[in-house]
Amino acid sequence: MIVSINQPAYLPWLGYLQRIAASDVHIVLDHVQFEKNSFVNRNKIRGKDGPIWLTVPVLTKGKFGDIPINRLEFAPHQSWQKKHWASLRMVYARTPFFDRYAPAYEALYAEEWPSFAPMVWAFLRQHLADLGITTPLVRSSELDVPGNKNELIVNLIRGVCGSVYLSGALGRQYLDKAMFDEANIRFFYQECRHPEYSQAYPGFEPGMCVLDLLFNHGPASRGILTAGLPPPEVSDSSVVRRSPVYNGPQLRLRRAIEADCEKYYRWANGPIVRRNARTPGRIDPETHRNWFVERVNSPDALLLVCFDAEGQMLGQVRFDRKVDGIWEIDFSVDAAMRGLGIGREMMTLALKEFRRLEPGRAIAVVKHTNEPSRRVFEHLGFHAVGCSDQEEICYMSL
Repeated sequence: MIVSINQPAYLPWLGYLQRIAASDVHIVLDHVQFEKNSFVNRNKIRGKDGPIWLTVPVLTKGKFGDIPINRLEFAPHQSWQKKHWASLRMVYARTPFFDRYAPAYEALYAEEWPSFAPMVWAFLRQHLADLGITTPLVRSSELDVPGNKNELIVNLIRGVCGSVYLSGALGRQYLDKAMFDEANIRFFYQECRHPEYSQAYPGFEPGMCVLDLLFNHGPASRGILTAGLPPPEVSDSSVVRRSPVYNGPQLRLRRAIEADCEKYYRWANGPIVRRNARTPGRIDPETHRNWFVERVNSPDALLLVCFDAEGQMLGQVRFDRKVDGIWEIDFSVDAAMRGLGIGREMMTLALKEFRRLEPGRAIAVVKHTNEPSRRVFEHLGFHAVGCSDQEEICYMSL
């Protein structure tokens, strides 16, 4: 699975979005230190007389060295949102597709954001939606992994079950190949070929923000953007693969994060899931959230989300440590996706990831009446070893 990692960027340039489009998962590196004069809080639009910088004023005085991006605050008493939107209107109001996208961005600029991070996250999600890019986004602050520089990159990639790192061209200056080889993570560099396109004024000025492309070319922007992507054969078939049974989009895995809580809650309270659970009663929201947050952050649990190439979440697999070397498996498939063979393929990928991370054995406790789950485990080579409860069968991996 291909993973890219970038710090947040206000109104990013096209190379930033090309890398996201070429990835299976993109990690927004929001917990590292803010650097002054970077592209985190500024970028350019194409004015009549040349580029115009739009910079979000942030509070830095006396704080350098202690300003993680996800805690960055706006500088007080500055109406930057009104000014930026006025500049965008002035430059792009007569472009072919300004009216198509203006309502969404005007609403974003009118929002009263509490701080920088949620604002730039919302803008990025809007850019991706406008471009038709469905790559899932994960905040590094939600993964809570240790390390600096190369170690941090490796740990972040592991945190989303990645196996290939798509680096920017500057990665040649600092990536430690030996560390990536030891972690069994391949990497390659993004060679961005900046596309040329017609702009609001004569000539072409590269390096403008994404809105310059969108306002000028609308729905055609995706095709223009992806003209500079790396070749598609650079992918990792060991994790992302086409199933001989499931004929839909490719399946992928990532670690669950706290933001997945609501989706897990809906899966857990599905009537079939409750019927096959050891305690069949409905779970209340607060109980579920407390349990989920504890499990996501526990070293004794591994929660994996399965999703397709379009980013649709299809199901989950959970490994819970029972005693040293023994982990119990639980899995479920979204109700709308059952009967397609997804459970078998999802479990195959999950067991491979489990064995890569843990040397232990996996067991599963399944009710006699849960035929679909029994077939999945039996197909994967699990054998019955008996269980004290007559309504359940205990399976243990080979």
